[in-house]
Amino acid sequence: MPDEFFLAAFDTGSDLSDSFYDHESKFCGIGPRVGVNVFYQVANNFGLVTEVAGNLLFGKSDSDYSERIRDVEDGGAGTVDIFEGTHNTHQDDHCNVVPVLSGKVGLAYHATLRNCSTLGIEIGCRGDKYFGIADHSSLVIPDSFTAGFIKDGTYHDFDISGPYLNVSFHV
Repeated sequence: MPDEFFLAAFDTGSDLSDSFYDHESKFCGIGPRVGVNVFYQVANNFGLVTEVAGNLLFGKSDSDYSERIRDVEDGGAGTVDIFEGTHNTHQDDHCNVVPVLSGKVGLAYHATLRNCSTLGIEIGCRGDKYFGIADHSSLVIPDSFTAGFIKDGTYHDFDISGPYLNVSFHV
């Protein structure tokens, strides 16, 4: 935003402080998946499909935390003081075990072709719940901007859900 628009919002004797926080978390992992997938045929290869599964992912969580503050003070007589800078940047890596629950329900078409291959088309709704996957750091005391006041290992769950379309062909 241009400074003239930013400064025009102030009257004499006012001040403003903006804080910008950036949290970024990435998880890379691998692990076993165990579950049940059921197809119930209604008529002519059409049917209902459902799945319930559990995963146990082993991997590494990388997180970045940064904070930027912008202060604008108008001391009167047209003097404006602007301070802008990064007060805190913190990176952290952890090895992590993440349990996952998955499920889906939908409509399906499964057909066996002449050469013994199969074709499957599914459309429905699915969801995945990752427990403790998003790892990020956070500032505990906002008045102090030293790395000693950074809290590490704040884990959060992550959900993915919505419609899905699956087309599979097995030879």
